[in-house]
Amino acid sequence: MADEIGDPLVHLIRNAVDHGVEVIIRLPLTLAIINGLQVSVGDEIFIIPLGSVVEALKVESTGIEMLQGRKVMNAQNEPFTIESNQM
Repeated sequence: MADEIGDPLVHLIRNAVDHGVEVIIRLPLTLAIINGLQVSVGDEIFIIPLGSVVEALKVESTGIEMLQGRKVMNAQNEPFTIESNQM
């Protein structure tokens, strides 16, 4: 992965007997740790930055109903269609 980034990530490695190893790693901002919402879609995992999340809802299977032949959930007194890519 370091080769793909193009910048040297490891800037300093020190090894002192009886004191352990010190490693300083500098990451570009695009690789920095951010708070995010983890979303799984099939086998893929995505992290959505929390600044981009307006609302998140947890829906139990009991909260899903059929309406006009489509799966829907009720949130804020509005029906939301649930789409599925499952075969």
